[in-house]
Amino acid sequence: MKKIISVFLMAILCFTAISPASAAFEVSDQELQSLYTQQARDLERASSYFAVRMVWASAGRDGELEFGFEVGCPRTMNRLGALEIEIMRKSGDNWIPVKTYKYTDSGMDYLYASDDATHTEAIYFQGTVGRDYFAYITLKAEDDDGSDTRIMLTNVVTAED
Repeated sequence: MKKIISVFLMAILCFTAISPASAAFEVSDQELQSLYTQQARDLERASSYFAVRMVWASAGRDGELEFGFEVGCPRTMNRLGALEIEIMRKSGDNWIPVKTYKYTDSGMDYLYASDDATHTEAIYFQGTVGRDYFAYITLKAEDDDGSDTRIMLTNVVTAED
């Protein structure tokens, strides 16, 4: 019995080590690919709260990067949008966190809307030209009956001149 519990706890530890919740730490290229695979499976999972969940990253001029999201729900939610956007930068074979935006930060409350069924927003980040970036975006929809939270990864984008 102790062996079963030990194996179970080790499995939880391994899963936690590569889950998006560990984004405050470095992530290897291999772990990133695993997270993209996990996200693809998650998109197939039904949600009574989210009808649409999309995230993206795009490059502008002079190193400016856009990280955005779109969420849609089948009905009006009390709150809807992004709780957090954490930007990661490629460093060797790993990805390191470089900036986190939270809807509770000053001037960022627009990320998490009230009394709406759809919400689309983006933040802009000044990257270093030639460096690769992606972001974890934590999406949430909540109403009087409960809530659903999903962590999604944007595509990788290279900051351009």
